[in-house]
Amino acid sequence: EAPPTAAPASTLSDLIELLSSVSFDNGTALQTRLTPQNDALNWLASNANLDTYSDEKRIQRYALAVLYYSTNGDSWYGKVGWLSNFDECDWYSLAEAGSLCDENGSVVELNFYNGDTETGNNEVGTIPIGNGNNIVGTIPNELALLSDSLASLTIMENGLTGTLPTSIGFLTQLTRLSLWRNSLVGTIPSQISLLTSLTFLGLWDNSLTGTIPSEVGTMTILTDLHVGYNSLMGTIPSQIG
Repeated sequence: EAPPTAAPASTLSDLIELLSSVSFDNGTALQTRLTPQNDALNWLASNANLDTYSDEKRIQRYALAVLYYSTNGDSWYGKVGWLSNFDECDWYSLAEAGSLCDENGSVVELNFYNGDTETGNNEVGTIPIGNGNNIVGTIPNELALLSDSLASLTIMENGLTGTLPTSIGFLTQLTRLSLWRNSLVGTIPSQISLLTSLTFLGLWDNSLTGTIPSEVGTMTILTDLHVGYNSLMGTIPSQIG
């Protein structure tokens, strides 16, 4: 889908001020044409119910829209509801609860792997897909804007490229991070150790290089660590018991 037409200047100005205040580059990408952030801004500004949204909901919808535009969302196999005026909690996902959100309307689970079921179900549709969801592109920093609530992120057997951003360390509510069988490159950032609630870390079968950060050994409740089938070097840090 093409980005929506421009919103009234006052609405756009208010959104730019809000989103710039939480951006990782002071709003530079947000105000640069043809970036995922700018596309997400223009889409959000056109939302029919924008005036009823709290700042928190505006930021949440923006973060999800940046993910969509950063990973070629128009080509996802399952995308029912995404970038619509439906509540984002009902957008397509394979979340176990059937919704992306908790009872407070905050996004807690993003699951785009279909290895165990044949369809994804929620209030706006049922879509049969393969194991992956044809998610191709980079992980945007804006996912970290979901840091107060996101507990599970599963994008396995897709086409993620680029590096695992250091901003992943802000997602401190994560208990599960599964990014198996993508095309991620670069090193595992030491900031991954900031995910102190993480019990499952799956980075198996990517193209990661370097060593396993010793800081991973401080993740005291991590029970599952899967980093095989990469190009990692060195020994397993002694801090990992």
